[in-house]
Amino acid sequence: MPTRHTQQRPPAQNPPRYKAKAEVRRASTAAVVARTILLMLLTLLIGLVVGFFVRPLVKFPTSQAPVPSLPHKTSVSEAELDSVMGSYKVGSTTREVTVRDAILEEGTLDAAKLEDGTYRMPSADTVLALARNELLIQEADHRGIEATQSDIDAYALEIVGTSDIAQVAGIMGLDETAARESLARSATIKKLRDEVVGHTVLTEPVPPEAAPEGAEDTMLPQYGEYVIELAGDEWDRAANMWADENGRFRSGLRDYTITNDGATYSAALAAYEIAYAAYSEEEAAVAAVWTTYVNELLTEASAELLTLTI
Repeated sequence: MPTRHTQQRPPAQNPPRYKAKAEVRRASTAAVVARTILLMLLTLLIGLVVGFFVRPLVKFPTSQAPVPSLPHKTSVSEAELDSVMGSYKVGSTTREVTVRDAILEEGTLDAAKLEDGTYRMPSADTVLALARNELLIQEADHRGIEATQSDIDAYALEIVGTSDIAQVAGIMGLDETAARESLARSATIKKLRDEVVGHTVLTEPVPPEAAPEGAEDTMLPQYGEYVIELAGDEWDRAANMWADENGRFRSGLRDYTITNDGATYSAALAAYEIAYAAYSEEEAAVAAVWTTYVNELLTEASAELLTLTI
């Protein structure tokens, strides 16, 4: 079946119609992999992503109040790096987060340094991300879940395409020690998520190869096979016809001719869109389970943001 395994991402409103658009989507996802991994805005949502985990619509108790030393700041001097930009409380433990902490969570000091010698003010959401991470790591520990080195390597390979820590660190903009710690946290939380959602593995359909020039409406064997493989049990190969007249694919492809011997590129695209819609529905259902779980955990934590810079 023409499918590939991917890290889960928030479902798209509309599936891409052409392979080029799918490639753009994957390239865009790769561009934000480091931030997704670091902030753990869960989705993975799921995922770094490359989307890391599906991002839940989490409910997080917060309060905001500007600090005289950092009002509406977009950059800070080196002397201000240790200014507190927020704090969070998980259980009985309260932790303060400095500007330096937040910058290092997002990347490196060098990466955040501006031409005038100041440093880019990190997002206040990093405080929330740190709190979420700690809460989820504590929950994983409570359940006896810990990522092994093989788990971490497999996770890195899936998310960034390599388990070589030097390469991963370069992609994430961290030193190797920080990259290892980030990957270990992320892989552990992924194991927790897999346990919560039942080790659900979603398979995203791959769009059909573009038709040869001028053959978009020609019945071709590769497109017949593509549609039939996506349709699965809805197609009866022996009878060379639909096995289920009320199935999702039959309902969506009534205007197209499908046979064991071929189909058109247009039919293949329509089948892809049907498969992608089904994938998105499954993805949303899994995300809802994780979101509910995270929201329940977050009632045990609170955060205070001491900056208005978001």
